[in-house]
Amino acid sequence: MRVNVRDTNRLGSYTEKLDKARANRQAVLEELISRMSFVEHDLASQAERLQTHLQESRRSLAGGTWSVQWAWRAHRNPGKVMPLEVNLVTLRTKGGQADQRKLSLRPRDLRVERLTPYIGSRAAKQFSRDLDRFLVLANTVVRWINVLAPAEAVAFNTASWNYGLDRWVTLVGGTCEKAAHHLAGVVEEFLSLDAELDDLVFEFNGAAQPVRFHSIICRRECPSLDLLAPAMPRFRVVVSINRTTGRRNSRDVQLYKTDLAARRLKVRLARELGREPTSLEIKDARERQRQRSPTPWLSKELIQHCWLGKHSAGLLRHQRTMVAVMDRWNPLRTTIQSLL
Repeated sequence: MRVNVRDTNRLGSYTEKLDKARANRQAVLEELISRMSFVEHDLASQAERLQTHLQESRRSLAGGTWSVQWAWRAHRNPGKVMPLEVNLVTLRTKGGQADQRKLSLRPRDLRVERLTPYIGSRAAKQFSRDLDRFLVLANTVVRWINVLAPAEAVAFNTASWNYGLDRWVTLVGGTCEKAAHHLAGVVEEFLSLDAELDDLVFEFNGAAQPVRFHSIICRRECPSLDLLAPAMPRFRVVVSINRTTGRRNSRDVQLYKTDLAARRLKVRLARELGREPTSLEIKDARERQRQRSPTPWLSKELIQHCWLGKHSAGLLRHQRTMVAVMDRWNPLRTTIQSLL
C-alpha cells in the first residue's frame, strides 16, 4: 500500500504566509479605523497650510478683488456627498460694470499659471503641491462617507451650494468619527466570518487526507497586492503528485472544468470522425458551442470525474456551508476594500 507523504516544509511555508497576511491585514484595518477617527486633525492641519500660502503671499488686484473659494454642491442623491471644489474667483470693475470670473484650481496643469499673478510663482507652486496632498485626502474622506455614512450626508446637502473650508473640515471630521465606529463593527464581523471560513477550509482539507491524484482540496491564496488577504477560498483539483516528496500541483476548479470540457470535446469529435480531429476542427467545434464560463463550485459531475462519487453528499454539503458564510463575508470584504 502506497503511503501519502505530505510535504511538511511546503505546508509550513503556506501557513506562515497565511499568518503573515493576517497580521498585515490586522495592521491595515487598525490604521484605517484610526485614520478615519482622527482625519479632522489631518485635514485641519493641511487646510491651515494652504491658507498660509494664500495669506502670506497675497497680492492686490488692480481695479478689483480676488479670493480662493471652497465649495461643494448638493448631491442629487441625498445619501451621497459631492467632492470639495476649489476655485479662483476674481471681480473687476470697469466703467461701472462688474466682471466676475471663476476658474477651477483642481486642474494641476493650469493651477500655478492661474495663481501666479495673485500670490507669485513660488507661493503658487508651494500651494499647488500642498493642494494635491489635500485633495487626495479630501476625496478619500468623501468616499468613506459615501460608503459608510449615507444617513449623515443630509448635513452636506442643506443648500444647492455650500461654502467654507473650515466648515467643510468640521463637517467631514465629525461624520468620519461616527463612520469609524460603524467601521469597527463591520471589521469585527468580517474577521469573525473570516475565521469561520478558515476553520471550514482546514476541515475540508483534513477530510481529504490522504491526498491523491484527482483529490479535491480547498485553498486561500495570499496575493501580495491584496491588503485584505487571504482571499476567498477556492476549490482545486490535484493534477499531479510526487509520492516521494509529497509535492503536488493543483488546478483551480473553474479552469479545470474548462480543460475537461475541451478534452471531452476532442474525444467526441474523434468518435464522430473516426480519427483524431485537427486543431482547426476542434477550434470550429468550440466556437459553435454555447459560450458559458464554468462556475468555481463543485458539481456532482466533477466529483464523479474525480472518483469521489461516494463522498458527493458530504462534499456538496460542506460547500453549501462555505457558500453560506461567503455570502455574508464577501459584501463586508467589498465594503472594506472600497475604503482602502
